[in-house]
Amino acid sequence: WIGTKFYCGKYLELDNFVVDVAHRGKGIGNKIIDYAIALANEKECTSLTLNATVENSNAHKLYDTRDFVRFGHHRLLWL
Repeated sequence: WIGTKFYCGKYLELDNFVVDVAHRGKGIGNKIIDYAIALANEKECTSLTLNATVENSNAHKLYDTRDFVRFGHHRLLWL
């Protein structure tokens, strides 16, 4: 979705970004990110954001190779 936050301006957020285990390591994650970047640029967003659980080290590796910056802490309170 697209939204606006004071710390990053207009952004496009990837939500529920998951590549099936059988298809990981085939460049699909990079293709999705490339598409999202193109869409964010088309919609005049200033950033692309996403979340990954702390334990998801494979996702962190992908995002690090794509120059995503670790910014802040996303917190969750289960109710």
